[in-house]
Order: sequence, then structure tokens, then C-alpha cells
Amino acid sequence: MDEFIIHTPTIKAAKFWPGSLGRHATHAVVFARMIVKNKDFGPLPFMVPIRSRVDHKAYNGVKVGDIGTKLGYNTVDNGYLEFNQYRVPRGALL
Repeated sequence: MDEFIIHTPTIKAAKFWPGSLGRHATHAVVFARMIVKNKDFGPLPFMVPIRSRVDHKAYNGVKVGDIGTKLGYNTVDNGYLEFNQYRVPRGALL
């Protein structure tokens, strides 16, 4: 199949603090290391749909949400993002 699998193997690989990610974003530009047959090609950018535009629910394989209380900055929608074997088409690579 002509696709990539984006995966967050540990909490260290999760994305934190992007604006509008916690509650509003439906897509994200994600930099992920491309590893093919144990060869590391380094970080590459992907345009990734993360939520449905219809009901705004996260897609299967995507864990996304608001990071919670922020000292003196609670009005900003900052979030976190993790992937569990999330498949995206080849065209997602920017």
C-alpha cells in the first residue's frame, strides 16, 4: 500500500503546546522521523488530518486534547497529540 504509518512510541515523542490543537484543529503539520527498513531518513513534514470536520471527533489512531490548566495562559487552546499506528496516504508527505 502507498502510505505511511505515524506512531508515537513513547511520551517523549508526543507533541505538546501547539496552539489551537487542544479543541479546534482538524489538521496538523507533523514532523516525524521516517524509518524504512531500519534506515533513518530523519524528520520529514506530513499534513495529517486529526479530527473529523463533521463531528469533530478524533480519528482512530489519534489521541488529541487540551493540555489543561496553564498558569496565566488559560484562554489559549494549547494541546497534545499522539498517534497509534495511524495510517496516512503518500500525499500527506509535504
